Amino acid sequence: MRIRCTFADQDFTCILQDTPSTRNFISMLPLDLTIEDFSTNEKLARLPRRLDEGGLVD
Repeated sequence: MRIRCTFADQDFTCILQDTPSTRNFISMLPLDLTIEDFSTNEKLARLPRRLDEGGLVD
């Protein structure tokens, strides 16, 4: 699966494996996410709901 992402003024393509989590993520699209700083050099964004992990246990 391929999706197009935009960050600031840059577009890029992401290639995703076909998994239950990917399908669950795709069902949330389109998304507008707020990017937060994490530990100075990393970024994160919170999804509107938790992803289905396809039976994986925490």
